[in-house]
Amino acid sequence: MSKIILIMGAFDTKGEEYAFIKDIIEARGHKTLALDTGIFEPNTLIQPDVPNADVARAGGADIRELQQQDRGLAMKVMSEGVANMVRRL
Repeated sequence: MSKIILIMGAFDTKGEEYAFIKDIIEARGHKTLALDTGIFEPNTLIQPDVPNADVARAGGADIRELQQQDRGLAMKVMSEGVANMVRRL
């Protein structure tokens, strides 16, 4: 039975690294679920399974509004959104 491994991170700054990790995990026969915690658009060849807009919404905000806010506030909202999303998973 294959496992599903959550890859969670900021795909706007580390997308290439997460794509590399995803390839390694899947090459070993596991499935992945990629969750984007970044504020801006993903900078990668792969698209996250859970986009940052969904994470922001789970944290109580709109991603477009967060892009205009202080980085600290945006990270707080995204962290809360991640916690809520992971609980649902």
